[in-house]
Amino acid sequence: MSLVYLEYANRRNHLDSELSFVLKDFNLLSPSEQKKFYALMNHISYCMKNQKVDHVAEFEILVQGYQKALVTIIKEPIYNPYGWLKTTVTKKIRDIARKYWGKRNH
Repeated sequence: MSLVYLEYANRRNHLDSELSFVLKDFNLLSPSEQKKFYALMNHISYCMKNQKVDHVAEFEILVQGYQKALVTIIKEPIYNPYGWLKTTVTKKIRDIARKYWGKRNH
């Protein structure tokens, strides 16, 4: 087994352990995972309202952020997966708003 694969496997395990609540059934989450999930969804909801983005589902943005994390860990480690995901979904919502409102204004 190569050292590069082991490093990726460690990154993936860390990501999965920190963000497993994203893809689990809500009823199977521990109380702390439920708290993280609610906090993240409230953050997404707040950002969407602030940016006037209502044509995309909140969970869809969350999953897109998680998918981006899976791609990112191939290239570099993510040391704070929850904070990284929160920042990523915020940027994603801004990008969606910029594209959507830019098209509406032309």
